[in-house]
Amino acid sequence: MRVLCRFFIIVILLGLSACVSFSEAETSPPYSLNKNEKITLFFSDENNLEKESPYYDALLTLQNNFDDQKVIIINSSEEKLVNSFDIQEFPTLLIIKGEEVKGSLSGFQNYEKIEAFLQEVILPSNERF
Repeated sequence: MRVLCRFFIIVILLGLSACVSFSEAETSPPYSLNKNEKITLFFSDENNLEKESPYYDALLTLQNNFDDQKVIIINSSEEKLVNSFDIQEFPTLLIIKGEEVKGSLSGFQNYEKIEAFLQEVILPSNERF
């Protein structure tokens, strides 16, 4: 049942990410350049969704705890975006604030490591969940 639930969550997240048009990506990034806003970019390989499930679980936890945290999923087929961020490995998670990359995590990781990374980079020490 849990595997089926994860599958549906992944499908929903991919569906939502497909709603974001990246056709403008050639001229502008798919996120806000507000200096105070942190954006989470998740570079996903659609051929390895099952192995990426710890990332999706951690991103769902993040979104459930912080409604204002923007998460954008970028498929490996989005070559211009992948190249513009110099992504060498999938999956890759980038946290961006303004124009600066505040943190990155690549490769297959367990949920606990991903969650710890997100807490460290996104939250001030007194707000970690």
